[in-house]
Amino acid sequence: MIRLLVDSYNKLILVIMEIPSKDHPSDPAHDFVLLGVKYLLSVESMASWRH
Repeated sequence: MIRLLVDSYNKLILVIMEIPSKDHPSDPAHDFVLLGVKYLLSVESMASWRH
């Protein structure tokens, strides 16, 4: 749904991602990005619920 916006964005974006391995799996309870996404989705969900 945001493909046109993403395609038209022409500034540099720094992204650093940790890729878990089989030997050292990721712990979702301590994943900063996942926690942020969950928070934003819950806030958005609450906002749409109120309208």
